[in-house]
Amino acid sequence: MNYISDVKQQSGIQVINRFLASPLYVVLIMALSAVANIFQAELFVYTLYTAVIVYTCLFGVDLSPLMPITLACYIAPSAANNPGNNANSVFSGASGIYIALLGACIAGSILYRIIRQKQGICAGKPKLLFGLLLLGGAYMLSGIGSAAYPDFLMKNLLFALIQSLSLLFPYWLFSRYVDWKSIRKDYMAWIGVSLGIAMAAQILGICLFQDVFIFGVIWRVNFYTGWGMANNIAFMQILAIPSAFYIALRYRRAWAGPVLGAVFMAAACMTYSRNAILFGTLIYIVCALLTLRYAPRQKSYKFVLFGIALLVVAVFLVFHKQLARVFSVLLFKGLDLSHRDEFFKEGMKLFYRWPIFGSSFFSPGFQPWDWATLDSFSSFFPPRWHSTVIQLFASCGLVGVAAYGFHRVQTIVVFWKKRSKENVFLHCTIFIILACSLLDSHFFNVGPTLFYSMLLAFNEHCPEDNAI
Repeated sequence: MNYISDVKQQSGIQVINRFLASPLYVVLIMALSAVANIFQAELFVYTLYTAVIVYTCLFGVDLSPLMPITLACYIAPSAANNPGNNANSVFSGASGIYIALLGACIAGSILYRIIRQKQGICAGKPKLLFGLLLLGGAYMLSGIGSAAYPDFLMKNLLFALIQSLSLLFPYWLFSRYVDWKSIRKDYMAWIGVSLGIAMAAQILGICLFQDVFIFGVIWRVNFYTGWGMANNIAFMQILAIPSAFYIALRYRRAWAGPVLGAVFMAAACMTYSRNAILFGTLIYIVCALLTLRYAPRQKSYKFVLFGIALLVVAVFLVFHKQLARVFSVLLFKGLDLSHRDEFFKEGMKLFYRWPIFGSSFFSPGFQPWDWATLDSFSSFFPPRWHSTVIQLFASCGLVGVAAYGFHRVQTIVVFWKKRSKENVFLHCTIFIILACSLLDSHFFNVGPTLFYSMLLAFNEHCPEDNAI
């Protein structure tokens, strides 16, 4: 212990720790995730991430450097190493064992830091912890007494455990082991902007190196990575829009917000994700209006907004035939729900049959599309109901709905007490997660819930009067 304390006082260690608290570090971590994704460099990048985590747990001031890595690890896997499409991916065989060893090193390092610093850094009990525990408990109780429960008991418990931990652990860990008195107020926004840049790079890589354009039309089936398909990619992309506006406003370059936000929005449009396009456009407008209220230089900001609107109209007028061809599939589908309305009804039927604890996450007979059977998914990712509301009713019953409702009331109370110019942009990011999850399964995917959990911790604990 004394040796570690002595090492932490050395000037070189202090320089490294200052770098780990900087925006440049966050950008670098997310850039590495894009490198891993585009160039199949997962082993190299995961090794670097592990080294940073081990260093942070031993010599870091706090555990805030783990926040961007948590998200970056999720979006790093490349399309070539998608475990569902490649049985010999980097996550199998000897390389898979190596990645498991890296995971063990990470787990051991975090456990060491927790044991060494039992009292944590942040005093007091996290306010949202009880609600998250209730929600995680409801997940674990999912499906008790239902027809499929005995057949899928272990799979159901494993999936419920993973979902519970992705919600609970980041919130608890960062609430207690981040120095909230000294962390940058814009730290989470830098994570968001860096995420957006990394996602835009991934989308560009997909367009360049995968067979996305066939006969001049985007072939959505080929739009995937090692961690998700088109809807997942677009969703993670639009999560960065509020951060783009906030960072620009924070550095008194308000005009840059709508420009960077438009780049993120354009990248999302390439995926044909109607859900992301709808809510991305909505949140772009909301953030533009919020920035209009707070921007110090109104004339230049209005000029840029007008210029972007004019550019969008000009592009549609000049290239309308080409755009109609490229986005023909999107225009053809229109407001069609892709059969979601049909299996929403099926989900509610299962709730009526098992109303208390639901029908489990592995619901009997649930097959949203021809290819999406229970057997076609991995051991801990069952087919999901593509709606948080339906998922809770069908899988967790009234117990899950009540727990989620309690958690949601808690978040509203905490957010209302912490309302400020800064936090409203965080709230916009959380709104995207919740709104898009009404028509998709994002709230029951690991990556979005990890980000959501970190957003809750940051919003609750970060003081409003921090200096940059």
